[in-house]
Amino acid sequence: IKKVIEKPREPVSRLAIVGVYYFRAAGKLYQALDRLVKENRRVGREYQFTDALQLLADQGEEIRTIDIDTWLDCGTPEALLETNRVLLPASENSPEFPGSRVVTPVSVADDAIIERSQIGPYVSVAAGARITDSVIKDSIIYQGAKVERSNLTGSIIGENAEVSGVKGSVNIGPGTKLSSG
Repeated sequence: IKKVIEKPREPVSRLAIVGVYYFRAAGKLYQALDRLVKENRRVGREYQFTDALQLLADQGEEIRTIDIDTWLDCGTPEALLETNRVLLPASENSPEFPGSRVVTPVSVADDAIIERSQIGPYVSVAAGARITDSVIKDSIIYQGAKVERSNLTGSIIGENAEVSGVKGSVNIGPGTKLSSG
């Protein structure tokens, strides 16, 4: 690779950057990233990882590609939920929680707590999350999040966020508290 272009207006090849990288030695990458910050080289308010890759290519570093069978986009909440729907059927995780109903496919961390609730289909529940007296479908519940007395579909609940008495679709970030009243 000689030139790295982030989201070109017109396709310049059949290759796409899908966000998976492997570096044998990351020192030169860190130097390139430091240079971007020191030079305040940004697009809008963001530093671009692809600019660091281009700096490496300009320095003669070898950048190679590999072919992949499937590319799953996670760049928007809708795309993240779609990727969750695609990946979950491959999950072997079909837990049981007394007093609750689980509709597969789901993925539930071993230490997650589900009480008097229905989860699934297409729900991922991360470590330390707690769901009580709720119905959750087509959603992702991140680590340490708490959901109670809610009916959620197509929702993303951030790490250590808390949701209480909410109905519908919500997308809340880490540490956020959301209550219906």
